[in-house]
Amino acid sequence: MKKLIILLLTFSFCLTKEVDEVDGQGRYSVPRIGNFSLPISQQPGPLISFGQNILDKYDTLASIYVDYLKGKNKKDERILTKVLYGITDHISIFIEFPYTIKQQLDHHCSQGIEDLLVQTEYILYAKYHKNSIDVITLVTGLRFSNGNYLKIPPTGFGSSSFFLGLTASHTATDWYYYASSGAILTTNHFNTKFGNQFLYQLGLSKNIWYKKEKFIFNWMIEFDGTYSQKDKIAGKINLNTGGNEILLGASLFFSTQKIAIHGGISWFIYQHLFGDQKKDKYYASINFSYKF
Repeated sequence: MKKLIILLLTFSFCLTKEVDEVDGQGRYSVPRIGNFSLPISQQPGPLISFGQNILDKYDTLASIYVDYLKGKNKKDERILTKVLYGITDHISIFIEFPYTIKQQLDHHCSQGIEDLLVQTEYILYAKYHKNSIDVITLVTGLRFSNGNYLKIPPTGFGSSSFFLGLTASHTATDWYYYASSGAILTTNHFNTKFGNQFLYQLGLSKNIWYKKEKFIFNWMIEFDGTYSQKDKIAGKINLNTGGNEILLGASLFFSTQKIAIHGGISWFIYQHLFGDQKKDKYYASINFSYKF
């Protein structure tokens, strides 16, 4: 799997991108209105979906992400500390430190650090029009086994896992929409392996209000699907794991030259869970970020 990721990254660097002129401040030559009123780090992006974390070169974005998952006899409260850095205008690196405040399933509770994520994103293709930008990115990631898979509920996979994904987005002065698809590929640890997960996502955002070089205010709708394979515990398949879940949610996004706040709530509109599992009801999250 490591060799596959290295090959994909090497291949991506060899691809040709169509780019337009870059202005003196390192931003693309599109009108400084609507979604382009602020630098790329402060422009609208997904709240739940992965990727599309591209910054101007040498920019740094620090974020605190708080989420809450509620289901039948279950809940999950987490806080995630994130750091995003623009290596170049087309390559970024993203580090996420997740911590479970409280995770509850029936009468079982757990808390503690989760698996650390290191992720890179690279622009495979970018086309800059007069009033819009089309972008395709490659996302690769590695999660380290910092969490505890023996806890009930577990706070990690117990071994390293890999992420591969692609995103495609269209940003115009008033509208922003995207699609993304990816996979979380787990590894075996003492004959225990959590199921691989496959993600499929869509999003749509509309500018409500902006002031050039001052702020951006948008609403967003997200569609997030996850198909999970069954877990293998001590060599035996756990029939009460895996399935398909789809979230549909709405959120609000506000940003200035330095800060951004993005929060919303999503509901589980479809769940086909294997075996006997507790169903989820809703997922709420909010992200606070600051640009250095």
